[in-house]
Amino acid sequence: MLLKEVYSKKILLSALNWGFGHVYRSIPLVRKLQNQSNKIHIACSEEQKNIFLKYFQHEVSYHLSNEYSFRFSLDKSLIQKNFIQLPALLKEHQRDHQRCEEIVRQEQVDLVISDHRYGFYSKHVPSVFVTHQCWLPVKNALLQKTHHYLINKNFNAVWILDNEQHTFAGKLSDEKGLKIPVEFTGPQSRFQMKGGQTEKTFFVAVISGPVLYANELLKAVEGYADRKNELIHCITDLPVHSEFLKRVEESAQDEVLAAANRIISHSGYTTIMDLHFLDPEKVILIPSPMQSEQVYLADLHREKFTIASDYSELADEL
Repeated sequence: MLLKEVYSKKILLSALNWGFGHVYRSIPLVRKLQNQSNKIHIACSEEQKNIFLKYFQHEVSYHLSNEYSFRFSLDKSLIQKNFIQLPALLKEHQRDHQRCEEIVRQEQVDLVISDHRYGFYSKHVPSVFVTHQCWLPVKNALLQKTHHYLINKNFNAVWILDNEQHTFAGKLSDEKGLKIPVEFTGPQSRFQMKGGQTEKTFFVAVISGPVLYANELLKAVEGYADRKNELIHCITDLPVHSEFLKRVEESAQDEVLAAANRIISHSGYTTIMDLHFLDPEKVILIPSPMQSEQVYLADLHREKFTIASDYSELADEL
């Protein structure tokens, strides 16, 4: 099932509520599907709905969905901690599946699209799993097998947010463990929908991710701005305390990012895809501590971007 072949269907989409990266990368997919005469239903939390409304207003139908509960720690790998919580997560997947089937039945949905929600699938209509992460950056073989098993068992196809050369995700998008049809959709970013050239003049810091790590990044950026007396535009939900940091209003965030000539951010995959289309003059990436995927992605893109190994090194790279 190819993305370009999905026409005139009633589609139900849901994205993982682990941060907002999964929501933002769903936006170009929704737009493409709308342009192919599909009617879109989105199952989401209230927070996710507020983001989707910025781009689609009431062009789509919204349904309240379950939120996966993730806990973050500075002293353990996030993926390893999720493995410890696997029994509880499997219960959440079952609850997600029940909610999906309920909406499919009520709205007579033709196709389900799940951005990395293992439980959001239907047994009655085709279901597509959207991911860049076909291979998990962990040594735990059981976790790797569980990942592949859930995708192969519950879904009919996988749309991989990378190209066939694995340019953006590297080994993460290696599809060898998947036994169902796959399509490489290429990178997906809301910025690929922007037309025209924008003059790039802003220095922008994207302060996102788990609060523990977002606070660390914000402190490093504040310290640099105060020492250099340099204005930095901050995209963050956290309060800023430096006179040299300007918190960007939510409605202006895309425009400010499009006009950035320097960007600081954690090295999440949605950020990697966005940077491909934003193309600023300089990028400084720092992986969130203990998040093995971000460490891997930062190293993978070391030749293209400047990488700071920890928050204390950030000022040296700026």
